[in-house]
Amino acid sequence: MRFRGVVLLAFILIFILLLSSCASIPGVIDQTTPTPFQPEIVVDPNSEAEPVKLYLSNKAPPEWIDAINKFDNIALVDSEETATLRMVTGTDHEGMNTLAAFEMVFVAAVPFFTIDDGIDADTLRSLWTGGNGESKSDVILVTTESKSLLSGIWGEPGDQVIISEASEMLEVAEANPSSIAVIPFEQISPQWKILKIDGVSPLDKPFNQDKYPLIVTFRLVTEFEVTSELDGLAARLREQIPASNRDESKMTVLVMTGTTAITRGVAYKVTINDAEYPIAEVKDWFLDADLRHVSNESPFVEDCPAPDPYASSLVFCTAPEMIEVLENIGVNIVELSGNHIKDYLEENLLYTLELYEERDWAYYAAGRNADTARQPVMLEHNDNKIAFIGCNAVGPSSVWAREDRAGAAECDLEYLTQTIADLKDNGYVVVATFQHEELAKQDGAAAVYMYAEKISGDFKEVAEAGASIVQGSQAHYPMGFEFVGDSFIHYGLGNFLFDQMWDPNRNEFIDRHIIYDGKYINTELLTAYLMDWSQPTPMDQESRERFLEEIFNASEKRSR
Repeated sequence: MRFRGVVLLAFILIFILLLSSCASIPGVIDQTTPTPFQPEIVVDPNSEAEPVKLYLSNKAPPEWIDAINKFDNIALVDSEETATLRMVTGTDHEGMNTLAAFEMVFVAAVPFFTIDDGIDADTLRSLWTGGNGESKSDVILVTTESKSLLSGIWGEPGDQVIISEASEMLEVAEANPSSIAVIPFEQISPQWKILKIDGVSPLDKPFNQDKYPLIVTFRLVTEFEVTSELDGLAARLREQIPASNRDESKMTVLVMTGTTAITRGVAYKVTINDAEYPIAEVKDWFLDADLRHVSNESPFVEDCPAPDPYASSLVFCTAPEMIEVLENIGVNIVELSGNHIKDYLEENLLYTLELYEERDWAYYAAGRNADTARQPVMLEHNDNKIAFIGCNAVGPSSVWAREDRAGAAECDLEYLTQTIADLKDNGYVVVATFQHEELAKQDGAAAVYMYAEKISGDFKEVAEAGASIVQGSQAHYPMGFEFVGDSFIHYGLGNFLFDQMWDPNRNEFIDRHIIYDGKYINTELLTAYLMDWSQPTPMDQESRERFLEEIFNASEKRSR
């Protein structure tokens, strides 16, 4: 009986073994559906989570490393193979899951007093790798960090790429006029001129990013499944590291002009054409800006006489309907320091102020009494705080505001400098403008582009007090430039809309200032030539180069 039990047990065991191995028997098909394998980060909720390993390209900016080191749940590693997350440049990681992208925008910069406005991308790239093609430049200046980053998109540089400290680069560039500095966007400062590359500049607004070659992109990628943990980490990284070092939501573009007087010849051309005619050729310069300034000297008068293009009268007025000329370029800031604002007496100055107020245009340097006339206008745009203040230094006394009468603000340098200092202390970028002494070119003599110290001293004093931009609005022809530290002084832009059709009065500057993240960072000089007694028209390249050379030569002599 015991023997028969043993035999039965053995038979059962053999049968079980045969069943378990049937998958290996020929002709037997395994019907199990395989599960696709994708690595997944598994976190035991009962154990303390280990930091996520992040590989960071050695080309990353040092400040990114500092930000990441503050994370308790991220550990930086030296090997991509051991990392869960990778922050890398290039296209070698296509196919991985992308959690975030971060950009570094660079600019090609030269000293401010440089004639050339741009360079093409192929020439710049050739200069980087060892040639110079058609370029007038033979040296590229970069910091060590920038060299590492740019090597990722352009390859290893040639010998003419020279390392320079950021703090010394402008001085090095000024000593070597054939050099181009390639710097990160955040290192732009007023004494640089930013070159357009293939016609595009990061100072453009809007910025045609797809056409611009000097952008290094980092991608945060993983080969693993994107879990909520990884998604959360990516979100925190996006909070600590900006998506770009150029954020257009922090940018304000301010366009400023010289003398406007829609009277005589300009008013006549409006009458026989339309309100679009005077500004048609430069309109886009204004509409692409955020703040648009004019210094309007001619008051609006309801019974202003019909314009006479042959009149030489120096008593100005403008018909109210011609305010449309200013509306068509989107004016929103009006300077009233001019000495013609009361040509038709106080009542018409007050009427003019009412027209501006109806349109919500800010105005400054004049008011209903002396106290309101000298008050600054304070604005905010894209979190940039900007203040405008101005005054009339030359009179006549009848144009100045008093306690009981409207008019222009009489210059009081003590008040002006103290107010500017206070505004700066409160975080404002200050723009200060003067109606100062007018210069006229004498027959047979060269035009004078720079003031003597007696007058230039006033401009410098307000710059030293803290004004970032200092402008002379009195000039009927363009004048030169000077820097006090990083404060930009333009002694005169020349006319904007005024019927003086002779040289040098036909030449015009329109200054395009860039304010970014609470600071004034740069100015682009736009140049025009008055046509048909009324119509500023962009200069052709040859005229522009000749014009800039003349003004820059005068300006540089002063700055030496």
